[in-house]
Amino acid sequence: MWSSTKTHIDTLHIHRNGADRTRLVRALARMLGGADLRPTGVPPSAVLFVRRMADPLPQRLAPGQAVARVDPAWERAVQQALADAYRRAARPRQGHIPAGADVVCFADMGEMMACLALDMQRGRAWQRWWWRVPLRDFPQHAADNLAACLYRNVQFLPAILQHLTAWGQAGPVVGALSPEQVRQILVALLLTFDLDDFTSTFQTRDHAPPSADAAYHHEAPEPSPHQARPLARYGRLANQPPWAAWIAPAAVPATLTKAQSCLLGLGVLLYQQPAVARSQDFQQALCAWWAAPPRTASPELQPPEHYAPQSDLPSTSTSPPAPPVADPFVNTNRPDPAVSHTTAPSADDARPDVLTPNAATNDIPLDLTAPQVTSHHADPAIHESTDLAGSGSAAALPPGPDKHILPLSTRLSNTDPAASADPTRSPLADPVDQQPASIREAWTVDSSRVTFDFADGVETQVGGVLFLINLMRHLNLPDCFAPEWHLASQIGPWGTLELLGRALLPHDPALVSDPLWAALAMLDGRTPGTLPGIVFRGGDSLRLPQSWPMQLDKESTCFWATSSERFWLWTDAGYSLLDCPRNHQTPEIQARAELHAYLAIDEDPLLVQRPVDQMPGYHLDQTLAHDLHPDLVRWLAFVMPYLCFRLVQALQLDPDHKESLAQTMLLRRGQLYVTSTHVDLVMRLEDISLPVRIAGLDANPGWLAHFGRVILLHFE
Repeated sequence: MWSSTKTHIDTLHIHRNGADRTRLVRALARMLGGADLRPTGVPPSAVLFVRRMADPLPQRLAPGQAVARVDPAWERAVQQALADAYRRAARPRQGHIPAGADVVCFADMGEMMACLALDMQRGRAWQRWWWRVPLRDFPQHAADNLAACLYRNVQFLPAILQHLTAWGQAGPVVGALSPEQVRQILVALLLTFDLDDFTSTFQTRDHAPPSADAAYHHEAPEPSPHQARPLARYGRLANQPPWAAWIAPAAVPATLTKAQSCLLGLGVLLYQQPAVARSQDFQQALCAWWAAPPRTASPELQPPEHYAPQSDLPSTSTSPPAPPVADPFVNTNRPDPAVSHTTAPSADDARPDVLTPNAATNDIPLDLTAPQVTSHHADPAIHESTDLAGSGSAAALPPGPDKHILPLSTRLSNTDPAASADPTRSPLADPVDQQPASIREAWTVDSSRVTFDFADGVETQVGGVLFLINLMRHLNLPDCFAPEWHLASQIGPWGTLELLGRALLPHDPALVSDPLWAALAMLDGRTPGTLPGIVFRGGDSLRLPQSWPMQLDKESTCFWATSSERFWLWTDAGYSLLDCPRNHQTPEIQARAELHAYLAIDEDPLLVQRPVDQMPGYHLDQTLAHDLHPDLVRWLAFVMPYLCFRLVQALQLDPDHKESLAQTMLLRRGQLYVTSTHVDLVMRLEDISLPVRIAGLDANPGWLAHFGRVILLHFE
C-alpha cells in the first residue's frame, strides 16, 4: 500500500541462500525505510494498493554494512513500476471495485473509507485483498468494526457520507449502526467540527430520540426567546430537519431513526454546505428540531429569508426525488483503466504481495513509513488520523469556526450561461438539480466550457494564495469578525481566502482566470465565476479585533476624524482601528475610550485630529470593487491596510513598495490537487521563497476543521 504519508509492504519475498534472517530483515527495513518510493504522476492524496510487483531490477537491492542507502537506479525503477501500476489501477465505480483487480487506487481517504464502509456493511471486506492491510488490527467478526472505522476517521466523515450518498448507499450503511454507535460517532462529529450549540443539546437529550417510525417529521413547539430569531429566519424548521432546505430530500431515507437521520443529514450538509451547518442559527434550529415531539406529517418547509428568497431554494417535494450531489473535483470522462474481468478470488487473495522476485524462500512482513520528502513541516496529527487502526480519539481533533454558503449569482460574465437561462432554476439548489455520473463528476467552468480535473492536478500561477491560510489561522479569520459582521457564517474561510487573495493581487486577465479561483469557489459551494458574498449583510461598525497585535505604545500617534454621524480612529502605522457611529460623548473622549481597548499600557498615545480624507484606505481593483457587495468592499478597505502591514513586517519588505507582496508571496506556480478530503499544492524546490519560509507562511496547515480539508504544501 502506498500513500504520500505511508508505504506499507505486507509481505516481501526474498531469495537469498545462507542469509541470517533477523539481520537481513533489519538491514532491509533500514534501507527501504530511507528509500524514496514516490511514483511520478500520482496525486498526493491518492492511496494505491498493489497486489504483487516483481523486483524491477533483480540483484540490485543488496543490504550490507557497507551499503548506506538503496541503489538510486533501483529506487527509480520502483517509482516507475508504481507509476505504471497507478495508470492501470482499478478505481471505484459507485463504490464497486472488480474482485479480480491487481491494482486498486482511491482518490483520497474519503473515497477509500466510503468503499471500506460499504464492503463492511455488505460483509465482504475480508474477501477483498486490498483491505487486508487497513484491517490488519480489526477482529474479523467484531460487530463494531464499521463504527470503529467511521469513528477513528471522523474528520473525513462528511466526505465519506457524501460518497455513500452519491452511490445511493448511505441509508444502509448508517442504518447498520446501533443507537450507541450512532451516539458516539455523532458526538465525535459535533466535537470535531465545533458544533457547540447542538453538542450540549444532543448530549442531554440523546437518551430519548423518537422511534424510526417518526423519522424526522415533527410538530414545532413554541420557541423559547433565544430560539425565536433563528426559527424565524429558517421558517418553523422544527417541523422538518433543518438540512432539508439544502440537500436532496432522498439523501436521508425516512426509514432511519432520528439519531441516524441527524448523523447522515448533518454529515452530508457539512460537506455540501459547511457554512450552513456551522452557523449558530442553524445549530439552534437543529436543537429545536431535535427537541420536538414526533408527528406523522409535516407542513411545507419555509426557507430562511436571510440566505435566499423562497424561489431560490431547492424544492422539498419528494416526487420525483432529487439526484445525489456530484463532487466537482474529478473528471469522469477520462478512460477507466479498471480491470474488467471479475474472476473468483484465488488462494493468493489471502495476502497482497509486493516486490516478489523469482522464487521466494522467506516471507517477511515489513511496515515502513516513507520519509516525508514531499512536504515540510509534517503534521503528526495527519499521519495518526489516516491510520485506520489508530487508537486516537477523533473527538480530540481541533475545532474550527463556522461559515455560510451563499446563493449563487449570475452577475459575472464568465458564469455558466446555462445556469442563468432558466429563471426558475435556483442557484442555491444547483447541486441537487444536476444529474451526476457519480461523486467524481467534474464541474465545467466559465463560458468557454473549460474543464478542470482537480483530482489529477491543474497548474496555477497564484499558488501562494494558499499561504494566506496560515495568516488567517494566526489572526483567527474570519471568526474574529463574527459578533457584528458574521463574516464566518456569511463568507466562510474559503470565501475569505479568495477575497484576500484577489485584493492583494494586481489586475491581470491571466490571473483573474486562474484555476485556483474555480477551486476556491467550488470548495465554498459556489459556481466558479461567482464572487463570495453576492448576498451579504454587513454591520454598522468596523472594529479591528482587539486580539490582533497593534504595537501601540506611548510613543505612538493615533488620529481621529468625525462627521455629524460617524467616527474614525487610525494609527500612524497606516491602518484603521475603528469606523463606527458617533456616540453622546465628545469626539476626543470617545477616541480615548475606544483606544483603551487596544492598549496594553496605562499611558495613552498622542491623539491628533485629522481630516477624514487622510484616513488610511486600500485601493481595490476597479472591476473587483464593482462586482463585490458594497459592504464587502467597505470591509476590505478597512482591514487590508492592517493585513498588508503585518505581511510587510513578516516578509521584511520595504513598506513603501507594498506591491512587491504579490511577487514575493502570492505569485507561486504549482500543481493544485483538490479531492473530497485534501487540498495539495506541489511546487518546485527551487521556487521556495526565503522570506516566506522565514515568516513561516509556507508551513503545512494540515487538517483544518473550519476548512473541512487536509491542506498540504509540497516542495519537490
